[in-house]
Order: sequence, then C-alpha cells, then structure tokens
Amino acid sequence: METINKTFELELEGTPVKGIITTLSDNEIDEIKNLGSKEYSGTVFKTLVLTVPELGATYFETETPKIYVVGYKGKEGQLGSIESGEFKPLDSEDMIVRKISLNILQVLLINSNTGHFTN
Repeated sequence: METINKTFELELEGTPVKGIITTLSDNEIDEIKNLGSKEYSGTVFKTLVLTVPELGATYFETETPKIYVVGYKGKEGQLGSIESGEFKPLDSEDMIVRKISLNILQVLLINSNTGHFTN
C-alpha cells in the first residue's frame, strides 16, 4: 500500500482551515470495529482539520481522532471520528462537513502521494 501524506487549505465562512491527510495502515483499520482492511484497505485516511477557535465545531476537536473513509456505506467519502473503537460518521447534511469532505476527496484524487493543495 502506498503512503499518502498531503496537506490542504480552504476557507469556511471567511475563516482559513488547514488539514493534514495521511494513510491509515491495514493494522490500524483492523482495530476499528465497524471497518476492516479486507473491505477498506487503502481507502481510510487519518485527518486533522485545524482552524481558529471561533468556528468551534466538534470536527475541529483534536482530542478525538478523525478519519475519512472513501466508499463508506456506498457514499463517495465520509468524514467521521473514532469513538469507543468504532467509526462514527459526522452529519453529512452539515454544510461545513460536506465542504471539508469534498475538499479531502478532491485532494485525494490529485495524482501524487504527497503535496500541499489550496482551494
């Protein structure tokens, strides 16, 4: 499996947001109860999304690990967190979650395993 290490920047509500996307190993995927490397190998990524405290949403908390899963339950990509050893998708109807998820997918689709991308 190829290692991916990408960073990105975008703007939400006029506020800069920065993110880091890295590959999750098959062993790490197997530790998540409702995923598994047989089905999701190469499609699960650690994400860290940072911004100023004013936006203050739960998807910016760094205490809870965030991951992005391509193809989770038939969706293009799903941003979520790891809670009690399980992947819990964030509300995909939330416009900020949708924008971050779309940006992550766009960055992952760019041909390169490393790099910094701005939107």
